[in-house]
Amino acid sequence: MTAYGHENVMGTHPTTIEVTKDRELTKRGDCIIGVRASHALSDLREELLNWRGSQVKVTITVDGFKEIVSGFVHPSLEFTDTRAIILRKSSFLCPRTLLVQADKAAKDLNREMMEKMRNPEQEIIIEIERSEVLVLRRGGRLVGNI
Repeated sequence: MTAYGHENVMGTHPTTIEVTKDRELTKRGDCIIGVRASHALSDLREELLNWRGSQVKVTITVDGFKEIVSGFVHPSLEFTDTRAIILRKSSFLCPRTLLVQADKAAKDLNREMMEKMRNPEQEIIIEIERSEVLVLRRGGRLVGNI
């Protein structure tokens, strides 16, 4: 999937990364790294439903820079949001959530890459890959691989 930069990309949020289909962005959206996204969660729903309970890797590529974010697709997610995709370090669930317990947030991404994302013409390539299926214990905490 693709998204594009925006002059107001801050990339400073401590717990989330977001891409949105929205065209505009205010500086309050400090987790948003890309706008005009080609997909939202609902566009990927059919495949993602099969990925619940899996470890997933999201690769973000911008003009030679590459960041990989790994996290967990919680079994109760439904992927119904029609505007955004959010990766979260926390375990918070909502219709916009793709990953929980992610290993990076917006503030953890390469600062040179973030600077390039401030260009509205900069294309951002986002690849989502299933890594492995995980075993859960009560409370949704990860305990191991199948």
